[in-house]
Amino acid sequence: MKIDNKFNGANYVGWLTFVFFAVLLPFTGAWFAWGYIESVCAESNLRHYQVEATDRLERLRMSSDSGQYACVLIDNAFKASKSPADLEKNIARLNTEMSLELEYLVWNQDGGVHSATFDWQKCGADWKKAFQTLFQIAYQNLEILTSSETANLRQIYGPQFFGELHPQCYSGRNIGPIRGDSSADGRMVWIKTAKEFGLTAFFSNHALRGLPGVEHQIREMTLNSEMLIATIANGNLQARASIDLTASEVVLINNSVENPLKIRDWYIFKGLIKTGVYGLCLLPAHFIEKIESSLLSNAVFLFLGLLAFFVIHRSFMVFCRGCSANLNIRKQLIILFILSNALSLMILALLGFDYLRQYSLLLQAEAFGKGMTYLQSIDEMYVAELTVQLRRLEKGVDKLRQKLLKGPPDKEMLVEFIKAQNPYPFRLLLIGSHTPFIGSELGIMKDGEFVQEINMEHSRFKSMK
Repeated sequence: MKIDNKFNGANYVGWLTFVFFAVLLPFTGAWFAWGYIESVCAESNLRHYQVEATDRLERLRMSSDSGQYACVLIDNAFKASKSPADLEKNIARLNTEMSLELEYLVWNQDGGVHSATFDWQKCGADWKKAFQTLFQIAYQNLEILTSSETANLRQIYGPQFFGELHPQCYSGRNIGPIRGDSSADGRMVWIKTAKEFGLTAFFSNHALRGLPGVEHQIREMTLNSEMLIATIANGNLQARASIDLTASEVVLINNSVENPLKIRDWYIFKGLIKTGVYGLCLLPAHFIEKIESSLLSNAVFLFLGLLAFFVIHRSFMVFCRGCSANLNIRKQLIILFILSNALSLMILALLGFDYLRQYSLLLQAEAFGKGMTYLQSIDEMYVAELTVQLRRLEKGVDKLRQKLLKGPPDKEMLVEFIKAQNPYPFRLLLIGSHTPFIGSELGIMKDGEFVQEINMEHSRFKSMK
């Protein structure tokens, strides 16, 4: 190999020109392309965490209804139990975690009392009979209770308790505790029976007035999660000590319509979970803005760096030192073709990447739009049907009120009201507070006896009195 050490300015200019177009320009394009990919990934990360935050805020909103949320958790504990002892253990743990101040009783398989946290004998009711009655309602389609069964249940749960409705504690659209006695605290109750055991749990109204569901949900969601959760209630931040937001920042978050909002090193997602209460999901900015480097990406960068160094060094020896390239003309042309087209190929690849990303977003948006349209149509149908029912009920009540001003309820009056509510959605109980008459879909009752019958196909309906 022959090396020429003489300085030749034209050779250096040629070498620098070659390095600029063959190395620096493609690497500059690659740098900007990497920055663009970083921004795309940051946008994708932001969208991902925004969906996650929306889901968490929705769960907080659902848990803000403490009664419904507690009923769902109690039902989950009930289903997870294999024996009365397991049920007692699970309910005790849930009671402690949520500070519900529950008073509960666990039945055995035969209806006997396994354990209780209150004096269950004080009311003087037959708890075994109550278990059997509730079990028959839930699993044997018992529709109408006898007067003794109803009296026994009301001796336990309160004078306004309807045993037929107790499955609403754990099933249906509007799950929630049942109020058996409107005049006393602690008479909101959750009841469920199974073949192996049963549970009665009395709620404290005082405990449900707070947000025990939200606090429990926050503890569950922040366990082993990078996303922190806080609430703003009436302008006051309620959060753990690691969330060091100042009073002015809390005011800014509370009044801002921007979502998400970036404050210092936090991305903050906000949502209304209850009147006067906002939920906040806080995520450190580096989870969104920084791309985690993998072993493959590091290997690629190292290879490109070594390749650039080799090309610069080899071209310097060829241009400035007179060394032979030791390549035939075909290989030289291939290398020059690759180097000269590297930038254009990189731009083409970047455009293809951006096109595929935009197309993917378009497909996602289209699928999301179709799904939301379908769900909205279902919701609108439900709202429309409920609105029609309420309108019929309102008109029927107005007519019924006008007729009751002229005289006591009669068969014709109630039949007209019931037919107007088609499809028939409810049980009718018309009680005259200052009269001896009680009207229902079964007939007209006076002084405890039916004086006019409307719907008495089965003699068992007479036990309703």
